[in-house]
Amino acid sequence: LPSDARHRRAVRSPGAQPLADETLDEFRARVRAWFAEHVELTGGVGESMDGVAVARRFQAALFDAHLAGITWPAEYGGQGLTTAHQLAFNEEAEP
Repeated sequence: LPSDARHRRAVRSPGAQPLADETLDEFRARVRAWFAEHVELTGGVGESMDGVAVARRFQAALFDAHLAGITWPAEYGGQGLTTAHQLAFNEEAEP
């Protein structure tokens, strides 16, 4: 799908919606819960075609949960959040 079509589809998805008034702690809790539910997507990814497929599913799931492009401006398909949000995501993403 073109990126704009994929963005429109994700916004309509029933997944977690980013909240304009979501605190950093609430964001961190949402990220932690997402990783707990999607741990099967975070396994080791090799450089094989199977690994590429796993990585694509992982990125698509992040996008659908509004957890991709955290600091990218919203007008470019990102979340428009702060560096603190990105750091919180990175901390929760560590094994």
